[in-house]
Amino acid sequence: MTQSDLPPVDPGRLRDLLRAHLGSDAIGFSELPTLLGQGGEAVVEAFALRGAEDPRWNAPLVLRRLMAQKDPVQLRWEAAVHEALGELGYPVPRVLHVETDPKPLGAPFLVAERVPGEVMLQAVTRPTELARKPHRFPSLIFDALFRVPKLLAESQARLHGLDPTPLREGLTDAGLSPREVRFDTWLARIGQNLRNADLDGLVEGHVWLERHRPSQSREVIGHGDFVFTNLCVEGGRVSGVFDWSTVGLAEREWDVAATLAHAPRPGRDGAPLPRRLRGLRAARPRTAPLLRRVLAPL
Repeated sequence: MTQSDLPPVDPGRLRDLLRAHLGSDAIGFSELPTLLGQGGEAVVEAFALRGAEDPRWNAPLVLRRLMAQKDPVQLRWEAAVHEALGELGYPVPRVLHVETDPKPLGAPFLVAERVPGEVMLQAVTRPTELARKPHRFPSLIFDALFRVPKLLAESQARLHGLDPTPLREGLTDAGLSPREVRFDTWLARIGQNLRNADLDGLVEGHVWLERHRPSQSREVIGHGDFVFTNLCVEGGRVSGVFDWSTVGLAEREWDVAATLAHAPRPGRDGAPLPRRLRGLRAARPRTAPLLRRVLAPL
């Protein structure tokens, strides 16, 4: 099965599975599953239940199903990370259920709370609204240049300020090894893979990285993909950070570098505008090039 082979979840199968898990035939949908997002690792669908005795289940939820090429144990890692960070007061959705067996729904999955708000990138890319209200363009520019990057940086700095001990302990309690997400382990594994493949040119770069590790930095919790598409905002604050599949225990410089490497850079190196911005070209042809230049540094 490939990414394109993972069909929409069967609502009946999902309902029956959750009825069995929660021990109640009274459970039904107040909101049928709909596609929320799809990437290289997972398909995420939104839904809501009614009739559950536990009030946590009678709320907006998400279903995250892994692609076939992904290790189902990844979901256990993500659930342990969410639990540890949630106890530290960091804004992450609570994971309610994890299933590593692909048989029930055709793929390993987890069910988590759906955080309120909208994805951070969408908060500054509203072409339809801008076409109706062009007077909002200065506000949009200010958000893109100042408010949103500041909010992202503050949220990342807050993450780096957390004590990583509860995460190490949480992973251990879940039967997982914290060493597997340490940067030292990743770096050593990358080096061995390069040598095994006789990629001498890249080996030299790997040696350089080993010799130029930050010497004064302590080990922090890093997200590994802390970009605008993995944060939700509501009311001027970050309401949730998700997709912790690349979490790591490393120097904070690694996490910041990953953000700079992974952040969308529309307009650079021939990269297209995000899909939500393309409508601007038709709606307001003179606006799109300016918006492209504004968002390029982000």
